[in-house]
Amino acid sequence: MPPPPPPAARMNAPGPQPMPLPSDADLAFVKALRDAGLLQDFDDRELARAVTAQQLRTSRGLARSIDLLETYYGAGGDAAIAASRRARDRYFVHREDDAVTALRLVERIAALAPEVGVVVMERIGGGLDGQLVLRAGEQIAAVVDDYEESLETNEIDLRDLDPGQTITIRGLVRAINVLLSHVGVRSRLLPLRSDVQREVYLGVDLSAAMELATGGVLEDEDAGEVMDLGSW
Repeated sequence: MPPPPPPAARMNAPGPQPMPLPSDADLAFVKALRDAGLLQDFDDRELARAVTAQQLRTSRGLARSIDLLETYYGAGGDAAIAASRRARDRYFVHREDDAVTALRLVERIAALAPEVGVVVMERIGGGLDGQLVLRAGEQIAAVVDDYEESLETNEIDLRDLDPGQTITIRGLVRAINVLLSHVGVRSRLLPLRSDVQREVYLGVDLSAAMELATGGVLEDEDAGEVMDLGSW
């Protein structure tokens, strides 16, 4: 039987590591979203479990906040709970390296607005130059990107020089919000402040949107921009 280690070795031996605790920023972020009617299941126990997730061990700032959301909406791999949470909060995340077509994006975003019915993307007004719209039954909403609306007189819309037209997720979300307004749904999709690798959207009503914008949780802090994107 080997002899016990010397006292000095026993003193330097690593002991059990303390469990990580939510930071003040974690608590404030979750509280802001819960006050907005989101993250219904994200109680103190759930949050304590979330911060032990591997990706949260080293993440900081905005990336950590989004990692918290991904952990919550992932529901520890429980597909039924994850689907319920995502549908309830209209949660949508798109990663920069996601290889997905515009039509697939429309399907994913429209799935968060079941009240509008089946949504298709099409052009109206003639050929390749026609306006791109989302259609749900007899209701239509133009797909318009922010930069197209705010071109200065000395700027050039480079898409006119590129035969492969692109659209943004924000443009698709704006159109979905218009369709939600047509059917009287108060909840609209709005983007959260995030890291450069991910775009994250959640569904809130106007009152909650103003609170989140004031608190710096939304990508847009200006009330007019929030109302415009939400089609209120």
